[in-house]
Amino acid sequence: MSRATHYLLCNGAEAAIPSDAKCLRLDYRSDKQPNVRIALPGFVRQLLHIPPRLLDLLEIAAYVYCADRWSHRGAKSAVEYHTWNRDFIFHIRVRDFQFWSHAEVTNQLSAALTFLSGDRTFGFSFQPGHTTPPESLFDLQGIPATDAAGARIALFSGGLDSLAGAYQFLKSGDTKLCLVSHRSSQPQIGKTQGQLIAALQTRFPSRVQHYRFECNLTGHRAAEETQRTRMFLYSAIAAAIAGTVDTKGFVIFENGITSFNFLRRQELINARATRTTHPKTIHLLSKLFHSVTDDAFEIATPFLWKTKSDVIRELSAATGAELMPSAVSCSRTFLKIGSATHCGECSQCVDRRFASYAADLADIDDSVPYAVNFVVNPSSNEEAKTTLVDYVRQAHEFATWNEDHFAIELFGQITEALDYVGAATDEERLNKISGLCRRHGKQVMKALALMRNKHDNLEASITPGSLLSLVADREYLKEPVTRLVRAICERLSTALPIAFQKNAPKDEPDLNDKISALLAGEGPRFEREHPAVRFGLATAVPDHSATAHDLVLETKYIRGNTSPSRASEGMAADLVKYPPDVRILFIVYDPHRAISDDSAFGSALEQRRECTVHIIR
Repeated sequence: MSRATHYLLCNGAEAAIPSDAKCLRLDYRSDKQPNVRIALPGFVRQLLHIPPRLLDLLEIAAYVYCADRWSHRGAKSAVEYHTWNRDFIFHIRVRDFQFWSHAEVTNQLSAALTFLSGDRTFGFSFQPGHTTPPESLFDLQGIPATDAAGARIALFSGGLDSLAGAYQFLKSGDTKLCLVSHRSSQPQIGKTQGQLIAALQTRFPSRVQHYRFECNLTGHRAAEETQRTRMFLYSAIAAAIAGTVDTKGFVIFENGITSFNFLRRQELINARATRTTHPKTIHLLSKLFHSVTDDAFEIATPFLWKTKSDVIRELSAATGAELMPSAVSCSRTFLKIGSATHCGECSQCVDRRFASYAADLADIDDSVPYAVNFVVNPSSNEEAKTTLVDYVRQAHEFATWNEDHFAIELFGQITEALDYVGAATDEERLNKISGLCRRHGKQVMKALALMRNKHDNLEASITPGSLLSLVADREYLKEPVTRLVRAICERLSTALPIAFQKNAPKDEPDLNDKISALLAGEGPRFEREHPAVRFGLATAVPDHSATAHDLVLETKYIRGNTSPSRASEGMAADLVKYPPDVRILFIVYDPHRAISDDSAFGSALEQRRECTVHIIR
């Protein structure tokens, strides 16, 4: 599939653009037909003065973020066809052209953004001649603000981790804290940040300063919600403040499970799996900001070796638990969820709920207005159900794996992080990572038990599709392909008798055609519920020995000359046609009940290799 390169012309930059390329001009200046909101003047007034190079950094980060929102990655189901990672080329006018035109700087920018976002390429071409007028006499004279000087600078999103980090820091000392936020076009986020800042300022008078940088795409509807580059914008804001007041870095409060973000499904690759606070991301951004500020620069991550439950428990121990309901962890606040503050189904909401229960703060978590209470109610869609099952399954694996198995299963992902975490040897680093994940897994299992104890009413039936139902059925212990097999069998057991209640299939190809049509209608559902599994009918696979499917359907129609014994012989021959890692589902249509013992008919085949025999009448 061909991939278009996105060209961005920013701050009035000009460049020769291929005629078939996607191109967008981005500008925030009021006299240049702005289509981006970058509230740089107001931000400068807060600090009185920001050096030119740091102003450039803010604009570059803002344009990258807006371009990310403008360019749609494509359907989630298209990830295996590599359309989720994009190509960007930015042409930007800057103030400090001599600095930004260095190949080393552009390489550092590209390296940080490609890893952070999961996109294919980020190219930068800078042009001289950009200026903006001073915002005040102080700005003209180059006098920076003094209220941020000497303060600890930290990112503040309004989520639980950033709240816990800020609260614990303020509780444990008397140093001032400068909290840095990005405000987008979503009012709920700004409202949440403002409420929490006010609460912190009340509890810790004269010690909390809040710097908010407004940036969003205005001339075009935001087409992409993943916002992987938002971390770069957040970090650039903090780096600009740190560089202005001569501070050597800033802090990111993010738990280690989120930072390492080990894949819950194999198809969650590249941009599908966020790397916003991955240790390698932190290293690459620190290296870039070191170059920008001409000084040593450290991005501290004090929560790297803590789980979310650890973080919440420490917030409670510091007497800050009552602020938890005001913190918003949801990644889907843009949805219409009424008076609720959380959707209740995204991975962040799921993680928050389990972590709160594991930290023995179930009552506080239950007071949070979730749009969907997945514990006792069914998920609103199949994708949400899969998110929940994947989360619990991975936690169960972490809780039961030893160090050696952990290293084998996650070798590539661990290797990507080992060089960027502190420890003397690779073995010690591996042990720290596996220990963190094992503790997370145990905590999730504890939370599951507590949820069942609190919400499972033995006098009432369990709602199908709820977490209680999924746990009772041990859904999280089943492989994705096993879950898909069951879904297909349920669908065909209902649909085939209806399809053939008047006219039986003429032959096996006719049966295959009907099954293909029935499953095609369920295709979108199966993709949402089982995105990691590929399947197809055997007749659609031209070369069985080289099939790329995880699950293959073989059909047998018992009638006339096709007796049960002859069908069984054909199925036995089919077992050797496929590689051992391919699961085979045999759909046996037996409308006249020629098979006398269903169990005996299928068990002989199922004992020979991984397959499923499902008989339909």
